[in-house]
Amino acid sequence: MTVLRQVRAMLKAAGLAAGLAVAGAASAWADQAGGLQPEVCKEGEGALAFGLQDVAVSTLTRCLALEGLSRDHRIAALAARGHAFFARDDHDEAIADYSEALALGAPDIEVLIRRGRAHYYEDRNAEALADLERAVELDAESSEALYYRGRVFHEMEDYHKALVDFAAVIRLDPEVAGTHYYRGHSLAAMGRDQEALAAFDQAIEQDPFDTWAFNSRGNVYLDLDNYERAILDYDQAIELDPHDPTGFANRGLALRLLERPQEAIAEFETALRLDPLDAGTFVQRGIAYADQENYARAIEDYEEALQLDPENFGAHNSFGNSLSDQGFYDEAIVKFDRALELRPESPIAFYNRGLASFRAGDYATAAGDFDRAVVLDSAEPDFLYMRGRTNYFLDENEAALDDFSRLLRFEPDYSDAFVARGLIHHDRGDVERALEDYDAAVEVDGESTWALNNQGRALNDLGRQSEAIKVLNRAIELEPDYGAPHSNLGDAYYVLGDYDAALDSYSRAIEHDAEDLDSLIYRGQIYNEQERFELALADFDKAVALAPGSAWAWNNRGIAFADKGEVKAAIADYSKAMEKDPAYFPAVYNRGLAYQESDDLEAALDDFSLALKLERGEPDLFYSRADVLYDLQRYALAVEDYSAALKLDPDNAWALYSRGLAYAHLDKRAAARSDLDDAIAASAGENKSAMAAEICDQLVAQRHIALSLRYCRRALTE
Repeated sequence: MTVLRQVRAMLKAAGLAAGLAVAGAASAWADQAGGLQPEVCKEGEGALAFGLQDVAVSTLTRCLALEGLSRDHRIAALAARGHAFFARDDHDEAIADYSEALALGAPDIEVLIRRGRAHYYEDRNAEALADLERAVELDAESSEALYYRGRVFHEMEDYHKALVDFAAVIRLDPEVAGTHYYRGHSLAAMGRDQEALAAFDQAIEQDPFDTWAFNSRGNVYLDLDNYERAILDYDQAIELDPHDPTGFANRGLALRLLERPQEAIAEFETALRLDPLDAGTFVQRGIAYADQENYARAIEDYEEALQLDPENFGAHNSFGNSLSDQGFYDEAIVKFDRALELRPESPIAFYNRGLASFRAGDYATAAGDFDRAVVLDSAEPDFLYMRGRTNYFLDENEAALDDFSRLLRFEPDYSDAFVARGLIHHDRGDVERALEDYDAAVEVDGESTWALNNQGRALNDLGRQSEAIKVLNRAIELEPDYGAPHSNLGDAYYVLGDYDAALDSYSRAIEHDAEDLDSLIYRGQIYNEQERFELALADFDKAVALAPGSAWAWNNRGIAFADKGEVKAAIADYSKAMEKDPAYFPAVYNRGLAYQESDDLEAALDDFSLALKLERGEPDLFYSRADVLYDLQRYALAVEDYSAALKLDPDNAWALYSRGLAYAHLDKRAAARSDLDDAIAASAGENKSAMAAEICDQLVAQRHIALSLRYCRRALTE
């Protein structure tokens, strides 16, 4: 914003001084021409020499109207009037005069240089370059032609060629004003910041009163994130010229980047008092207001900027950011679309539009924009990071891992990238590797609560609850309103059996985030275990209302109803859970238990069979179905399920006991005796006698008197 204004101003100032040389050159050409120069032509050139451009134009126009004016005098008059037009910023008229002079055969390269500069000021860089190339061909050591050709190369973003020309100018004439200054700009554009600083140092040494050089050196320090040092240069520029808005605008930008938005706004207001038509400064002030979350004022400034300059890229882009920050994603995307119409290859506009889509949950669209941003600027860490995060939410974990790892190779201090990569390892069950990434994130930024929270979560999962508690308390100390560490702290206390502390932590998590589903359900589970059913059901009611599509929430409320003795309500909730997720086997199993409790054995059998189709690795599923088959007197099938349960859990005393009774019903006494003996052996300590007594009672009830005697005696002796 400010640099462009400075560059243009300096070029025009330099052009005036050089333009006077054209008048001198034109006069010299006229003196060399055959015949006396008409008096009116001399008067016109004299007026130009004294800076009276309007007088020069009118007088030279009369000169050019003379009949019989010689070719050489016409060339001289056209060159002089061209410069008068040039000095008035009438560049097209100047170009017309220079072109006619050249067509008549003007031998001096000065006219080519001036026409090239006029084209440049009208943003016709190709035409400007053609004229300046021709001038250099005519005189390879013309410092003026090389200097302005370097400026054109810079404008065309061919910075290497610009630097070659500026180096040649410095070799030919180190004192040419502005060369170090513009060389600094080309170096800065190439990211060679230290060399750019050295160039601006030389420019300031050459002219200690050059406010543009101070502003530009400050801008390089700004790019290096050395905001305080940048402000020193802006202070100097303002001291040299307190009426130039540039220094105030730049100082405001530095203050904003230092997160001092109110001071920044004051600087922008001063800049706008000096130049109320600068759209760029309105944009910067708007961003400062947005930093304060004063979006209404921010949008007023963006709208003012667009009134002044409807095609201001920064205004559309920043307007979109403020809308996105407020959750108006569709409106924001419209603004980013317009920004991209103005700059189709802008990586930041693609990034910002992708961010709006990401926040809206449209990850597929966001991925396309982040891809484009990375292609356009692969060195920007935020672009890679957000593409990785988007890939994570799209379950493209390999691509996400690649993005985070690539980012960390060239930006090893990017704490969030370590956390994001750790989350992928964590999701895959590689908790040790996840913890390594969380540890690295905390090492980079010991105050990252996101990193500390996940570090604590991993320690929990590894059974290191005491360490987890320490880490999570640190996260809470740093950010008390962050709900997740409270929730994970609750998990740690729960595992350690400190249920009161767990309840307190879950309650704090819910206090900070009323939509924390996990904390609501875990707190409800503790209340349920404590038989505080009303409190448990209140939490589960909130969970179901918050996430009506969650089978987990419905299942937990069903458990609370079942434990409270409301079996019908429990069955209804388990059925709802199954409706939400037919593959959620805990709800199927729990409904089977509820049917079994209400003596609907056939319905229970159906549910246990369905649960076993979904999950065959749980011994309780086989055991429960076997019990139903036993109650239905289908003893052979019951034996099969008890056997399947025992393969998964060989030391289950009750499975051995039940299979032994089923064998007794099948009159397989040896098998029954073996299982029942093993059931007693598998019982711990004093439970052996209780198990023997239970076996005795059951065998007597089944009228297996001979078999029962063995265990009735053992009940007395164990």
